[in-house]
Amino acid sequence: MIRIGLIGCGGIANAHVNAYLHNKDRFRIQALADVSKEAAESLKARFGLEAQIYNDYRELLKREDIDAVDIMLPHNLHKVAILDSLNAGKHVIVEKPLCITPSEVEEVAEALKGTNLKLFPGHNQVFTPGVQEAKRMADEGYLGRVFFIRTQDCFPTRIKGWRLRKSEMGGGELIDTGYHPTYLMNYLSGGRISTVYALSGKFLNREMEGEDTAFLALKLEDGGIGNIHTSWAHEIPSQGHTYTLIGERGQLYGGLSSLHFKVPGMSEAKREWPVIRDPYADSFINEMRHFADVLEGKAKQIQTVEDAERVIRVIAAAYKSIETGRPVGLNEV
Repeated sequence: MIRIGLIGCGGIANAHVNAYLHNKDRFRIQALADVSKEAAESLKARFGLEAQIYNDYRELLKREDIDAVDIMLPHNLHKVAILDSLNAGKHVIVEKPLCITPSEVEEVAEALKGTNLKLFPGHNQVFTPGVQEAKRMADEGYLGRVFFIRTQDCFPTRIKGWRLRKSEMGGGELIDTGYHPTYLMNYLSGGRISTVYALSGKFLNREMEGEDTAFLALKLEDGGIGNIHTSWAHEIPSQGHTYTLIGERGQLYGGLSSLHFKVPGMSEAKREWPVIRDPYADSFINEMRHFADVLEGKAKQIQTVEDAERVIRVIAAAYKSIETGRPVGLNEV
């Protein structure tokens, strides 16, 4: 049984707690920490948790009966919380983004070296059947050479609280919800992104300091191209899919629990997977199952700190491109 401490009890904690409870034979939630006692007590009551509440997560880290912590704080607090947790001898899973700059990721990666601890970036959408099957089919050559990839995550929402401020976000929508299609692009492309040209704007959330919409055009190392489209201003474009891969022999496109395969001149084939609750909630359930498998030595970690560093470099290159108005190589950030 893996004994978990939660650091941060805001909105995303609900999805994480639900995932732990769906894997209750693997995890036990021991403690909660949040600067808001009300938030921690509300989370505890909502799920009927038998967990001690702390106002300061550093007190939680002193407990010897906690094996791992789940960090769900404003983005600018991630790096210090990760370092404190590693120094306390805890395994760590972090809600996206892992950190907000490449140098921060390098710092936590250095702290991880020489330990037997695991640092797990929260790339939950990777752990969904649609994405896993698309990756398998692409890697096994069903499409031939893949020369175009698109990923996207769009939904209209009104932003409030700390997400309005660049100092706490590390940017705008791109480093928040936009982190999802960025790590999917990194995963599905095999980490082959080399250059980014980005545009951004504010269309619904004009009170934000950062952008609420971003569009990235990408060059891949082998000459292929891609794009990332992400927004808090509108729904996903009509007939849009979470990901699309196009190659010499056909196309793969779909969502978290569905996948389409289309060969030129033939009707598409479609596969759908059953869901436990819904595709979004299931992504966290699957993620925590993999987290447990890794900690128990039953599986190899498929999303690592190195993956998170590449994702953050893509986002940093995008922000530099927006600032300068030119394409930016990942080797520039």
